[in-house]
Amino acid sequence: MISNRTNELLASITTVIILFTTLIDPYLSAGLALALLVGFALYTIFWTRKPPIKHG
Repeated sequence: MISNRTNELLASITTVIILFTTLIDPYLSAGLALALLVGFALYTIFWTRKPPIKHG
């Protein structure tokens, strides 16, 4: 698992990369943003999920 600080740093770096690719090609920027957003969502859903609480 990555810490909150690392998570914020990755989000900031990703934002800067997307902003700079907008200057080169807007379609590339949109595709890159979508791919990174889906990747980050999959990571947070599947690899940071806590196991369910066991009763009994």
